[in-house]
Amino acid sequence: MVQTAQYDPIVVEPQLTTDKIRELFARGSESAKLDYKSEYDPSDTTHKVKLAKHVLAMANTAGGYVVVGVHDDGQRRGLYKAAVDRIDEAVVRSQIAGYTSVPIPLFVAKPIEHEGLTFAIVTVLPVTHTIVVAVADGNSPDKTLFRKGDVLVRHGSASERWTHNDAEFMLQRIVNTRKEEWLREFGHDLARLVRLPGASVPEIDESAYELSMEDFQKLGIQLMRRSNG
Repeated sequence: MVQTAQYDPIVVEPQLTTDKIRELFARGSESAKLDYKSEYDPSDTTHKVKLAKHVLAMANTAGGYVVVGVHDDGQRRGLYKAAVDRIDEAVVRSQIAGYTSVPIPLFVAKPIEHEGLTFAIVTVLPVTHTIVVAVADGNSPDKTLFRKGDVLVRHGSASERWTHNDAEFMLQRIVNTRKEEWLREFGHDLARLVRLPGASVPEIDESAYELSMEDFQKLGIQLMRRSNG
């Protein structure tokens, strides 16, 4: 399930450091946040669809890394310079955008030199404020890897359609994310209120996070009115 990805020890970060690169190669096996691809040619339909499938799934789950130049079993093969040159971040972003309307934060790092071989690494950051839905079929010449309307997630090292439990977890995550955003915005309003004569800052109990989004917003309005006297 999606929530089990939190137990994957890999921490997904925007900046790809030397230590992070070593960690990804040292793992030697795929996981919820790590996928290996032996090669990637943006002009190859199968390569394009497979990458899109994993990127959409990682974005919906906990983010992750796709290391290009490593076999599924962790064996490193590396890439030729011409192959590395073909992997362009702008092209990858454009291709992914063709499969979902949700902007996915991703970065392509190349060339990555490690133990005498050359690789490319795609970093995918998680999307927690909404759900990434496929807006087009993922068709390769021999089969369809996903359908329009699919929500893909990571179940261990596999990118698969979401389950009922995944849906519940992801919807609750969206609500929590939006509550936090609302509280940050609300906090600025409270800061202005305390400058007014007689204004006081209302306390917000932690149990407020358990309210529905509608009740949570009603609580905020009540607190603001109370603060205004």
